[in-house]
Amino acid sequence: MNSSLMKSLPISSLLIMIASLITTPTHATFTVKNNWGFTVWGARHLWAKELPANAHGLSMSLPARAGGWGRTGCTSNGGNNLQCTTGGWHAIRPAAGTPVHPLSPQLSTLKQTHSTTIDISLVDGFNVPTSFGGCPI
Repeated sequence: MNSSLMKSLPISSLLIMIASLITTPTHATFTVKNNWGFTVWGARHLWAKELPANAHGLSMSLPARAGGWGRTGCTSNGGNNLQCTTGGWHAIRPAAGTPVHPLSPQLSTLKQTHSTTIDISLVDGFNVPTSFGGCPI
């Protein structure tokens, strides 16, 4: 910035500008839309709260570090537990905290260590076509 511009900026504007550069977001709103002809249930990593039940799409506020994936072929046993063909929790190892493969997790880390990352991982296989769009990053 040139010095004449710096002199004309009120100190409060300067402080707001500096604060915006150093603050780290704690949450971001993500909208999930199901464009497929089949039902996809959402799941989130253990450090996040449970997803609201909605098979066709939803909007949610997620922490700055979050991840989730789609589950398919799910049936309910009457409670909150779903048995799913892909991406569900394995009935034999529920305490292990690992989902049934294949699954394609989506991960986001917002402005942590000076960068924002959003990715789709195929390390655990592929079960639901996924993309990110409309992201102002």
